[in-house]
Amino acid sequence: TDKDNPWGLLHVHVLPLFNEEPLRVPIEDLNALVKRHIQTVLAASPSKALTTLSADARELIEAGMVTLNVKLLLGSDEFLMGRLVEVWSFFWDHVLPYIEGV
Repeated sequence: TDKDNPWGLLHVHVLPLFNEEPLRVPIEDLNALVKRHIQTVLAASPSKALTTLSADARELIEAGMVTLNVKLLLGSDEFLMGRLVEVWSFFWDHVLPYIEGV
């Protein structure tokens, strides 16, 4: 269930940011999901917790970056540099602050 999978639920709420959708839940709720996920990982394997949590964060960001990559591929080569600036500006200004907050 969603209650048993806080990390999966976090994916559902955070990944739409990469598709230029607004955050639909308070960041405090997302922080609670992260906290529950950390507690679950620590309880399962304290010695591997840091490695697991790092891999989880990397996986979340990589999943979102796939969406941004598709946006780069949709345009023509003629406008690639402009599109690259647009996509990276969007990431730095709109996505990254929420990712850091979470």
